Amino acid sequence: MILNTYFGQFEQVEKFFDDITPEKFRSLRENVEIHYRSIGMIVCFWQIKINDWRKRFWDDRGRRKDSTWEQRYNFFKDTVYHNLFTIDDNLKLVKNAKFEFVDASPNDDKEQKPEAEGGAVAEETTQSEGGTA
Repeated sequence: MILNTYFGQFEQVEKFFDDITPEKFRSLRENVEIHYRSIGMIVCFWQIKINDWRKRFWDDRGRRKDSTWEQRYNFFKDTVYHNLFTIDDNLKLVKNAKFEFVDASPNDDKEQKPEAEGGAVAEETTQSEGGTA
């Protein structure tokens, strides 16, 4: 779930490039460079554990070897759960990663409308009790 959330943030990357600046790009690059190492460690950890699981519980033809639930539980407990601490810092880093792909100005109380004729931007303000702008 952590990686899904992380990569889900990139769905708004198009908006980021609409108003790109060198500072924004530099910040994005620095964040990605930090995060990709952590993501690599997380993926590598799980790949190693999955490979160990397959070697222990599956044969070369992809058929499950005889094993009990207790053996599988102990394998998970001893080889996976026991070693999760090795990726804990990386999981926290990726979980807390936030990308600002869209600038939100602090005084943006008005909703922007597309450009009106003559190049002016139409703004909409709301009035209480059924008034119109």
